[in-house]
Amino acid sequence: MKTIIGDNIFNNFIEVDFNNQDADQNYIEQIYQSKLDGFVTRGVLSTEEVKEILDIASKVKEEDCLPTSNGRLFPYPYATISDKEKTLDGYINKNEALLRLPLEKFRTRIQDFFNKYSGSFNAKVPKVLKSDTPSAYGTFRFFMPKMGGLFVHCGYFFQEEHAIYFDVVEEMDKAIQFSFFMMLQYPENGGALTIYDMLWPEVNAKDVFENNEYVLDKNRNKVYLKDVETFSVRPEPGDILIFNGGPIWHRVEEIEGTRPRISFGGFINFSKDGKDLFYWG
Repeated sequence: MKTIIGDNIFNNFIEVDFNNQDADQNYIEQIYQSKLDGFVTRGVLSTEEVKEILDIASKVKEEDCLPTSNGRLFPYPYATISDKEKTLDGYINKNEALLRLPLEKFRTRIQDFFNKYSGSFNAKVPKVLKSDTPSAYGTFRFFMPKMGGLFVHCGYFFQEEHAIYFDVVEEMDKAIQFSFFMMLQYPENGGALTIYDMLWPEVNAKDVFENNEYVLDKNRNKVYLKDVETFSVRPEPGDILIFNGGPIWHRVEEIEGTRPRISFGGFINFSKDGKDLFYWG
């Protein structure tokens, strides 16, 4: 029998239509209030709009991307910041490469999406304090074939590894963090998001980040992933998924075939006064 580590979350994901004008659209606020764990929004971009974004993304210069074990990221993500001087300056400079791309319509659509589903929160991109310029509003992630997927992790695990980000942008509450991404292209096979019924802080460590066999619970006992309940989420190109990725452990399955998996996404946090929603990469 499979085990559940923490609360059962499987019945707390929903699917919505971006073009539906229903009055009750405060789904992000519902996650914030622990009434919901995640939702997929269908049709945020049309097929033609997705093609336009992919065409622009295909022209990104190699030197502007961060190589990773499974592909590359554009622009350089917050995880590259290790101090408040040189690496922060590098992060700011690399962000400018994203802002130079002709993505005004895409960026507006992302803002429209957050305005529509944020409820009472004021949705915006956080500013980097040193330069008074916006942080990246997300990152393009290129998962390449035969280079694996994304190892099992959760947002709070990354927070502990890269906590300095919260010292260099305008004040955010890191106690609540969600994940979001828009799917742009799927590989021929693989690349689905697997969500584990396993929550931080009951499970809060890994001995090696690349380990996809087991994680460690708060007593340092091994929890084997094959023994934990899972389900897969597969948004279509043009869809956006938001879920409570801070405490929920998840991974991207290995990429098979010849076509890369391409997505755009990042994280969601909130201001300490509970008024603003920040989305960022």
